[in-house]
Amino acid sequence: MLDALRPGDTLVVWRLDRLSRSLSDLVQRLAWLERSHVHTISICEALDTTTPAGLMVAHMIGTFAEFERAIILERTRAGLDSARARGRIGGRPPKLAGDRLALLLDLLRAGTHRGADLARMFDVHPSQISRHAARLRVATPRPLTEVFGYLPNADESGPQPAAGAGPPPRRGKTAPRG
Repeated sequence: MLDALRPGDTLVVWRLDRLSRSLSDLVQRLAWLERSHVHTISICEALDTTTPAGLMVAHMIGTFAEFERAIILERTRAGLDSARARGRIGGRPPKLAGDRLALLLDLLRAGTHRGADLARMFDVHPSQISRHAARLRVATPRPLTEVFGYLPNADESGPQPAAGAGPPPRRGKTAPRG
């Protein structure tokens, strides 16, 4: 509906809350309508931007909204500063810490478990295991089939495919059969 408005048009709404979802959104919409030279009339709030008094009321609404945003920001910063002074840090507590993290790092250094196995053991996402391994510059062991795509063979006949290894399954359209 707003896209169809042209300069000089008048937008009539029953209530201002029908024009926007929040006060800040209302201020942005009223500013956009004013820049587009579209007048606004709200029947319930007696707001009419075609008159100087109505335009003043629209500007006052914008001023109050800006003041409200500044107060909220100030209170949020004060709360965060107060929490930091008490030693509180925001965010979710780490799932791996203390003894569990020490055990994980020992297992990573030993190289006896794959990253996915460790993730299942510690009930965390595999990316967490990778992150901890990277921080300590510990490489998680990978099976040879992941590294080479086959099991290396010592004889001269060449590489032998790993059991179950083969081309990845095709997804999407397949080639037409002739």
